[in-house]
Amino acid sequence: MRAPDAARARPGPQVEHLLRKTGAASLAEVTALAVRDGLLRPAPADVERLVERAPGG
Repeated sequence: MRAPDAARARPGPQVEHLLRKTGAASLAEVTALAVRDGLLRPAPADVERLVERAPGG
């Protein structure tokens, strides 16, 4: 059996459910919503690389 073509790969039913329920366009957006709402808390070491900083800030 060969691996599915990445261009044709579809998200699983759990992912589709999350996207539909939250109205998000991607898993990245679902993750951002979870962090915003306090459902997911990144480790302090990860915050530095995940948070965008304003130029010169």
